[in-house]
Amino acid sequence: MIMEHDENGFLSKVSFYDVENNLCENGSGYATVVYKNDVHGNTVEQYYYGIDGKRVDCSSGYTGVKCKYDEIIMRQKTHETYYERR
Repeated sequence: MIMEHDENGFLSKVSFYDVENNLCENGSGYATVVYKNDVHGNTVEQYYYGIDGKRVDCSSGYTGVKCKYDEIIMRQKTHETYYERR
């Protein structure tokens, strides 16, 4: 597993690899998950990708999620939108 971080130090990408260092799917059905964070570190977008780089469904049945947070208390999630593969 390789974890990458954005310019603010927040987790931005996790990719899974086998013992031969080949990208592989994890137990939840994806090889890579990509995060977009706001300046407070809240994840505002999260998407799942297969070995081929195309979006895939995670084990919960969606390919991504977008989140919104309270504008006053930036750490309280107020809304989630889930996306299915097209």
